[in-house]
Amino acid sequence: MTNFDVAVVGLGAVGSLIARDLAEAGYSVAGFERATALHPTAAYAGDSRLFRVAYHEGPEYVDALLYSRQEWSRLDRMSGANVFLRNGVASIGAESSDEMRGVLDSVDEFSLPHTRLNGDEISTWLPQLKDTADDIAIIDELGGVLRPELAVWLFQDAARRAGAALFDRTPVDAIEEGPDRVRIVAGDEEWSASQVIVTSGVWTKDLVPAVSSLLDIRPIPLLWFLTDPEYDFSTGTFPGFIRDKNGQHVYGLPSLDGMTMKAGSGHGREPIDNAALLPDRLDQATVEESAETICGFLNGLSSYPIRSSIHMDVYTSDSRPIIDKASPRVTVSTGYSGHGFKLTPAWARASIDVALEREPRFSLHNYRIDRFAKVGDA
Repeated sequence: MTNFDVAVVGLGAVGSLIARDLAEAGYSVAGFERATALHPTAAYAGDSRLFRVAYHEGPEYVDALLYSRQEWSRLDRMSGANVFLRNGVASIGAESSDEMRGVLDSVDEFSLPHTRLNGDEISTWLPQLKDTADDIAIIDELGGVLRPELAVWLFQDAARRAGAALFDRTPVDAIEEGPDRVRIVAGDEEWSASQVIVTSGVWTKDLVPAVSSLLDIRPIPLLWFLTDPEYDFSTGTFPGFIRDKNGQHVYGLPSLDGMTMKAGSGHGREPIDNAALLPDRLDQATVEESAETICGFLNGLSSYPIRSSIHMDVYTSDSRPIIDKASPRVTVSTGYSGHGFKLTPAWARASIDVALEREPRFSLHNYRIDRFAKVGDA
């Protein structure tokens, strides 16, 4: 049985970055991924992700977002890649809405650089958007677009070069904690580690009983539309956006290929019982409902998407992550609730701090398991 200082179970974005950072710090690291090292239905997959600092979810996350932005920029400098496109992000909605109050509070509390647009100014600056007369827009100047598959590949490559042993196509069957070590079982093979960090996304429900009842698995549908040349969706012109209006939630990203733009909506996100039930493709009804909603928000799109994909993420009831010790030698980092990728550097740092019992870089009080304890529980 091979022994390691730390085992990382789940090599998505956060797990891959944890493996890199620990290996570069001199720890012996094993990483386990049940699928291929990069796979198309991963929570991070889908070509692009919005990065926002002026945050709908409020100022609670801004410190972690600023740290993450710094680390995304450092990844570009160190790798020579272009993972982070710094072209801003527009948050759009009624000024009185909860979502826009979170954005405005983030801007005010942290003095974030931004541009505010009112009513018809939005359609002048962003003619791609429909029906904006009653809305405001906050252009987050620290925002942009991340390229997730490239980032995860860079993390894994750096982890291997630093000495980490990464095993893909290796589904972990059991994590068995003893007094001095933790045994990791995958088929007929076994490894041991002093500490284990579980970052296995939707599969966490099967591996960590302490959090299983706290997590819901939800599909994430994505759609790509052809764009009319009359409306410029390029990264140099269109910043990408997130918008809530009339009970509908829609977001869109600038075109990375000069031909299509990616968008998503709130359709098709009903919880499923377990990860094995995720379908291989979107059903026709979800595609049509999502397309109708998205095209109702945007000019210049084909009426039907030319491509769609389905992913999955794990949610908590308060949409905050769980980053905590499930037991003395097992740390769990999960429940990113649809807004994990942009915060990958912060959640990786927090997970390492918890596992190694270091002074945390961020306040983790809101991310502890015991926040879900019922009133009156000991």
